[in-house]
Amino acid sequence: SNIDSSCHILALAKNCDNLQRLVITSTAYVTPPQQGPIYESLVDLPSPASQIASELRNGVLGKEEAIAATGHPNIYSLSKCLAEHLICETRGSLPVTIVRPSIICAAIQNPSPGWIDSRAAFGGLVLGFGTGSLRVIDGRPETKLDIVPVDLVANCLIYETFRRDIQSLDRRNVRIVFSVATMEKSLTLGDACKMLELYFDGRFRYIGPQGPILDLYQLFHHYIPSRVYATVNRIKGNEIGERQAMKTWKVVRGMNTVFKPYTNYTHDFRPEGPSADFDPAKYMHVICQGVHTNLMQSKL
Repeated sequence: SNIDSSCHILALAKNCDNLQRLVITSTAYVTPPQQGPIYESLVDLPSPASQIASELRNGVLGKEEAIAATGHPNIYSLSKCLAEHLICETRGSLPVTIVRPSIICAAIQNPSPGWIDSRAAFGGLVLGFGTGSLRVIDGRPETKLDIVPVDLVANCLIYETFRRDIQSLDRRNVRIVFSVATMEKSLTLGDACKMLELYFDGRFRYIGPQGPILDLYQLFHHYIPSRVYATVNRIKGNEIGERQAMKTWKVVRGMNTVFKPYTNYTHDFRPEGPSADFDPAKYMHVICQGVHTNLMQSKL
């Protein structure tokens, strides 16, 4: 869907008279985990993007094969990477800017500090811990989490769309822009988890990479409690409670699967322009407040 939707938007843009520039939202994680800096440029692929996309659609190439061949951690980041390449290959003379945000979370200022309405990404992880469902994380405590406020990403998109010096940009090249915190303004996973523990008065049972120890902790602190709660509700005849217990287990397990690339690897993004200016520790507190105020009444 990332590939098709981007191509459809590009086709629409080509039919718009007097369009000055198309601004596309991608992700900073189009670059597979690597040592060293990551710059605002297209990511190398082993084959043309059009070929990879076609083989994926036709079943010639499986998702796991494509991921292994390109080094991407999941199909999401690969699809975003392919979309970027296809836009560049087929845009013709249309000026295009690609904005790459990192992990988007609660607003730092607008419309209000801590505003959040999505349980996706890091907000979901905070919600999982705050509600007592998430106690084990697949990750390395020393990993830097590049989390950027949603309003700063919105500001970046608006600026790139309406910037005054738009005519001075090189129309022959696609402009790629990071909207990230950078390593300098990113907390480690360990420090972020400590702040969550202080705010929600709880404790993570284990933070570590995939392996037998992680599996054991997940068994005792995620799977078994969910099964026990589901069984108790089934005995009581509470079908809703039983379904919710098993759903919670699936959601928590899914969190660790989805977040694994971001909690196990530090990404050293190097934007050419000035990076976002905020205190990461204060922002983490704003995130906790926002999740507590806006999401704690919702279910995982």
